[in-house]
Order: sequence, then C-alpha cells, then structure tokens
Amino acid sequence: MPKVQSAFIDWDALPVRELYPGVLARLVGHDHLMLARVVVPAGAAVPPHSHPHEQAGWIVEGSARFTVGDETRELVVGDHYLIPSGAPHQVEPGPNGLVAMDVFSPPREDFLALPVRD
Repeated sequence: MPKVQSAFIDWDALPVRELYPGVLARLVGHDHLMLARVVVPAGAAVPPHSHPHEQAGWIVEGSARFTVGDETRELVVGDHYLIPSGAPHQVEPGPNGLVAMDVFSPPREDFLALPVRD
C-alpha cells in the first residue's frame, strides 16, 4: 500500500484499483489504518458483502442508498456512516454516481492485492 510520505495526500498521483465491476478506488494508509477514495458511477454498485474490518466514511460527491444490516438510508454529500466488523452492507449509487471516502481498520489486504489499473 502506498504509505504517506508526508502529511498531505495527492489522490490523483495514487494508483487506481477496481474493487468491484465499475467501482474504482485509490488507497493510502499505514500499518493500522487505510483511506480509500471510492468512485461508484451510476449503474455500478457495491454488492452485498461483509468483512472483519471496521469501516467508517462519508459522502464527498453524489448520493447513494446504503444498506447496513437491516437498515437502509439515502445518503447525500456530508452524510457519514459507520459499519461494524462483520456487518453485511451494500451500496447503490444515485443517478449522478457517488464519491465516498472510506476509512478501514485494519487495512483491507484484499483490496491491496487487486491489480493496479492503467
């Protein structure tokens, strides 16, 4: 994982990985924490899944329907979410897509193992 070499992140300089079909992310972090800037265009989705990592995040651009466990909410720019370890969740972007900033602890090794896109 690219580790922060300074206190500031140039997101555009980080490599892109495809997390799910059409869902792209740039990842950065350290040993115990990972940030992911995730882009989910309209028509793509984050399918139902769970993982042992704790996850928090917020909506940077666009909107989405988030389902965490049995609860579903429409989220817009500035809204935050907290997903406990092991909780099933999924994301369907709004008509203009979604950009979200996710925080994972510990880092998602499965995401880091994905190939870097050109």
